[in-house]
Amino acid sequence: MRCCGAAVMGFDRRTAYDTQIAGAKKSSLLESDRPRPSTQTKAEKAEEGLEILQKSHAQLVETEQVGVGILQNLDSQKQTIQRSHANV
Repeated sequence: MRCCGAAVMGFDRRTAYDTQIAGAKKSSLLESDRPRPSTQTKAEKAEEGLEILQKSHAQLVETEQVGVGILQNLDSQKQTIQRSHANV
């Protein structure tokens, strides 16, 4: 019986832990909706936003270049397969 009591106790601890974690996540989510006092000026916020946009654009261009390279590689492989199939 003692082992079952320990298992139930462990389950209770786990449930309490899960409840605490869920509560912390919920309060964290709710706090993110509250306006926070900002120490940044509008110009600093605009500058930060511009930097984010520039980094996003650079990542977009890089992703597009990788995609074009992949498509070219696939086209080359397709042509190779078609030539091999025609020779068979």
